[in-house]
Amino acid sequence: MIRGKRFATVLKKTEEKYPMVGTSLVPIFFTRGPRVKGNDLGFWQSALESRLAPKLYGTRIDGLGESLIEPEGKKPREKSAAVDENIETE
Repeated sequence: MIRGKRFATVLKKTEEKYPMVGTSLVPIFFTRGPRVKGNDLGFWQSALESRLAPKLYGTRIDGLGESLIEPEGKKPREKSAAVDENIETE
């Protein structure tokens, strides 16, 4: 039995004991993605990389193009001038 005071702790323990199970449950219980920092950030990045790594039957593509965990200090994308021009001409 896996126990913890917080659900995030239980997910991490689950991932450690049963690889890929914790990462499969993250989007179910954290629909907007979990917020992690410190040692947990490295743990979850490693777990997600392992989950999405090429396997015997191919590579998973359901996570491509998405960043479930963004690195610290990443700035949001700014609108390009072309987008503003299109809005003005309509």
